[in-house]
Amino acid sequence: MTGPATTTTVPAADGTPLAVRTVGPTDADRTLVLAHGWALTSAYWNPVVRRVARAVPGLRVVAYDQRHHGGSGRGRSALSVDLLGTDLARVLAETAPRGRILLGGHSMGGMTLLAFAAAYPEVVESRVDGVALVSTSAGDLARDTPGLLRALRGRLGRTILRCPSLVDGARRLLPPSVPAHRDRMARLLFGHTTAPEVVRAGAAAIHHCPIRTIVEFVPALDAHDKRTALAPLAGVPVRVLVGTEDRLTPPRHARFLAEHIPGADLTVLPGRGHMLALEDPETVASTLIALAAREGGKDASLPA
Repeated sequence: MTGPATTTTVPAADGTPLAVRTVGPTDADRTLVLAHGWALTSAYWNPVVRRVARAVPGLRVVAYDQRHHGGSGRGRSALSVDLLGTDLARVLAETAPRGRILLGGHSMGGMTLLAFAAAYPEVVESRVDGVALVSTSAGDLARDTPGLLRALRGRLGRTILRCPSLVDGARRLLPPSVPAHRDRMARLLFGHTTAPEVVRAGAAAIHHCPIRTIVEFVPALDAHDKRTALAPLAGVPVRVLVGTEDRLTPPRHARFLAEHIPGADLTVLPGRGHMLALEDPETVASTLIALAAREGGKDASLPA
C-alpha cells in the first residue's frame, strides 16, 4: 500500500481477529474495501492501491487479511464463504460505518463480496457505489479445478492436515526460486504474457501461505454457490475482470457473472492469468478509479 498506512485489528463476529490496513483520510466520505484471494494476503493489492490512492487522493482504502491468512487469526468457526462475507460486514462496520462504499474482490475475495451482498442486500442498495469482481466465480468451481488442486480434496489433503508442519518444512526446501517449481506456479496462476519478476513475486506470496490454510479452504470453495443470489447487485455498477488464461476461475465464470448481473460490464484481458492485480495492476486500478469517479447515492449505517 502507499503510506502513511494504519494497521488495526477488527474482531470478527466470532471474535477472530482480522488484520486491517488503511490508507487515506479517516473522515473520507467514500471508502474502498478490498478482499484478497485464497492463499494470499492484503499485500496482493499493493500495486493497485498505490495507483488508486494517487489518482483519488480523498478516497480511503481498506485492505484486510481474510481469516487464517496473513496477520489474521484462525478462529474456530467452520469455514465457509458465507462466513467470509460476515467477516467483511464486520470490517465495514468498523472501518466505514458511514459514507459511501466501493468493493473489490479477487478470487475468493470476489466470492466473499457475493456472499456479503446476498446476506446484506439493504447495505448494498443504500451504500455501495460500485463493485469490482476480479478473477472470481459465483459457483461450480470444482468443474474446472486443475489436477493438483483436485488432489487436495482427497487423500492428499487429508494426509496434509494430519502433519501440516512437516509438509511446510518440505515446502521450504522447494522455494519458488527453484526453476521447476516456479514454472509449475507460472502455468497454474499466470498468463504467458506475464513478466518473470511478477511470476516470482506471486509464487513467493503463495509459498508463504501455510499449507494447512490452503487445504482447509478447499471444501469451503467447493461449496460456494451464489449463482441464484446475484439479485442484490442488480442496481449497482459492477465490473467483472478475467484473464483469457485464468485456470482457476476460467472466463466462463466471469461471463456467467456478467450475464446474470444486470448492467455488469465484462473485461477480458488477453494473455493474462488468475493474478490480475499483479499481472495488470493498471487495468484493475483504472477499473476501481472509474467506479470511484461515479456519483454516490444516499447514505445509511452498516449493521454491526
